[in-house]
Amino acid sequence: MFLYVMGASVVLAIAIAVVAHFRSKAASAPSADSDVDTEEFDGTVGEEFPNPTSPRADLIELTDENFEAEMAKSDLPIVVEFFADWCSACRTQGPLMEQAAAKFAGKARFFKVDHDKFNSLLTQANVEKIPTTFFVNPKTRTQIVHVGVLKVDAVGEKLDQLAANSDQGITVGPDSAHMFLLDATAN
Repeated sequence: MFLYVMGASVVLAIAIAVVAHFRSKAASAPSADSDVDTEEFDGTVGEEFPNPTSPRADLIELTDENFEAEMAKSDLPIVVEFFADWCSACRTQGPLMEQAAAKFAGKARFFKVDHDKFNSLLTQANVEKIPTTFFVNPKTRTQIVHVGVLKVDAVGEKLDQLAANSDQGITVGPDSAHMFLLDATAN
């Protein structure tokens, strides 16, 4: 009996040693599912996505003080991006929206709303997740809302969809998840 217990203990010890060896080997091996060298990652997100050489245009920041004046002088459709500096998806969306603002400058006016500075508009417009982008045609009261990151070409597609909806007379209904953005600050 003693020999059986000793033999089982030796086999168990060898199995534990083999498992430990392979675990340490797997931990030191580079990950096969990533092509990112984490030693060179500087912690920034979205700084050069997707194309660092594409032209960019600044978005007008909306505040309590300038919201109504900026919206009143818009003859073009408007694009309003809701963001926060602490949001990683927003840091990706920011440069993309700047590139879209440059690319579609004659087709729409581009604005941004900082979650931490103009929170009352987010609440009134029922924005629960960021980044959220509103595409609004003030002349026809047509609106499209997109939650999440949009690539530059997707912004153009949303503007085309907004124009098509405007031509068809589609407006924001009372059952919409988001109220018509331009009514958000109306008293």
